[in-house]
Amino acid sequence: MTLWLIEKEAGLQLDALLTAGFRPTALQEAELEARTQALATGGPSRFLATSGGTSKVSVEGVLTKRPSFLAMLFGLRGGASYEEISAALREADRDPETSAIELYLDSPGGEVSGLFECLEVIQATKKPITVLASQACSAAYALASVAGPITAASPAALFGSIGVMGTFRSSGSDIVLRSTEAPKKNPDPSTDEGKAEIQAYLDDMHQLFVEAIGAGRGVSAAHVSAQYGQGAALLAAEAKAKGLIDAINKPTLRAVGGSHITTAVSAAATQEHNSMDLKTLKAQHPEIFEAVLAVGVTQERERVQAHLTMGAQCGDMKIAIDAINQGTVFGHAPTQALYMAKAMNNRDLTAHVEDSTVVAQVTAQAESPTARDLGDQLADSLLGPSEAK
Repeated sequence: MTLWLIEKEAGLQLDALLTAGFRPTALQEAELEARTQALATGGPSRFLATSGGTSKVSVEGVLTKRPSFLAMLFGLRGGASYEEISAALREADRDPETSAIELYLDSPGGEVSGLFECLEVIQATKKPITVLASQACSAAYALASVAGPITAASPAALFGSIGVMGTFRSSGSDIVLRSTEAPKKNPDPSTDEGKAEIQAYLDDMHQLFVEAIGAGRGVSAAHVSAQYGQGAALLAAEAKAKGLIDAINKPTLRAVGGSHITTAVSAAATQEHNSMDLKTLKAQHPEIFEAVLAVGVTQERERVQAHLTMGAQCGDMKIAIDAINQGTVFGHAPTQALYMAKAMNNRDLTAHVEDSTVVAQVTAQAESPTARDLGDQLADSLLGPSEAK
């Protein structure tokens, strides 16, 4: 049984992929193998970028214990695993040129398995960690709460969705027997007793979850359960009001007729978050400018490659090209649904063609005047063709 600490919509998308029987391409399998090997050999982390004394650990997509193909379908960086996050944090902590760590989160959450071990690695990190998040829900919010002060990347950032979720399917016509001394093993959710056992397990896991979050935020587990949204995902303003986060980055807009970027909020907010144009940033902080540019180029390349890969896999490059031209992020639910539907249609068509080919071959053989029946073939194998006649 796999339990998830994940935001609802992402959970539905994940369940749809599992139900559809989605399979990786050869390219994706190779990428997954490379990630697994890099993790095993202690190679440089793909989630880590260091500039100006700060190491940024970027965590995007669904979280799993180890690198996973399903997680690769969510987020530009192909999902993230707790083991990879832990390895990146250890690498940053060992780096003598790193004085601080920024944990960037854009994740709906993920598996329970592996989360608490990752939280221990965060707690053991000696260098100070700050969190910047576009989305930190469920398991991802637990990472944020333990890591350090949390800043929303924008007012549209999402936080919370604190709770444990499990999808259970009834055994139907299957007959399930349990050993006499283990009546609670594999409880049946279609029975009242089974539901009670599962609910108790979920509640126990929820308690561990909120205790970890409460310890990170300096509040009680009861306060987390009562005041942190009760399972809802909260926009940044409400999350800040309820104490889930500490600050919100203010939005910026390009001034009409101007060439610089200004804040679109009050003067007080402007003082808190000074803005500057790209030319000034490049002149005053060239290393930051280059680092930001490199991240942007990498993310755009990964976005384009991800769509091209999915287009090739599903057999419809038009979907991929349209998504690329429209700037659609990879993992966008409607676009993923198009990929899935096209792939399933192609798979059904291929199966139909293969079945038709087999039928045609069998029919042709049966209609051939020289065709030999099964009895003739058996005689040939026992006696030899000449004696069978």
